[in-house]
Amino acid sequence: MEVYIVKDWEKLFEVSQLKRCKAPLKWVAVPTKHDGLGFGDLMQLDPSMSLFGAFVLIVQVAAKCPWRGVLSTSTKPLAAKDLATKTGGDESVFQRTLDIVSSLDIGWLVKEDWESTRRALGEYSESTPPTRQDNTGQDNTEQDPLEGFDFFWKNYPNKNAKKDAKKAWIKLKPDGQLQRTILHALALQSKSKGWLKDNGDFIPLPATWLRGERWNDVVSVSVGRREGGTPTGKGARMTGPGGKR
Repeated sequence: MEVYIVKDWEKLFEVSQLKRCKAPLKWVAVPTKHDGLGFGDLMQLDPSMSLFGAFVLIVQVAAKCPWRGVLSTSTKPLAAKDLATKTGGDESVFQRTLDIVSSLDIGWLVKEDWESTRRALGEYSESTPPTRQDNTGQDNTEQDPLEGFDFFWKNYPNKNAKKDAKKAWIKLKPDGQLQRTILHALALQSKSKGWLKDNGDFIPLPATWLRGERWNDVVSVSVGRREGGTPTGKGARMTGPGGKR
């Protein structure tokens, strides 16, 4: 079973004030560029306006999911039927939109294995302390500078220079959303050609990975396919949600 994840969620769809909000979002930012290859491809399809409108609804639903940007409840991934039920939209349009925007030609959604994603996000949620929120839903919890580091270390395959990695983590001070972005990036990159070859000899030191913001790296998942467009007008690349395009 697979789950759809909105690619580059944190970078594209959450402005700074939304990143502090731990409650389900009441609104979400949507990029306004219309010159990307993927956007152009989508506009050539029929009915293009319905397909793009369905994608915007998908983004809105993702903003209210337990793990923002991940199209799921806490127990199961959301399918086209669920999206139709939540929004009153057409199930067949949602299904076609999911198929199209998760293709390599467009790549606005990424499909991941549901069980491994759920397990990883569940473990992450259990490892982080509860937050205090004011009446705006913003997180007022004083953050431990090493919050989330143990979970990062557990999942990072190169176990060298832990002390230096801690220093890099403290300097980075990732909030909860960025920690989730890092988690997704690790899940993708751990399956990439670059990290699997030569028994992992090319996996960077964890501190180097953090300082270089390497969760934004492009992940090679296919050969000979054209890179598609994205809502921001740049080429679609298989990165974790929050990765650069």
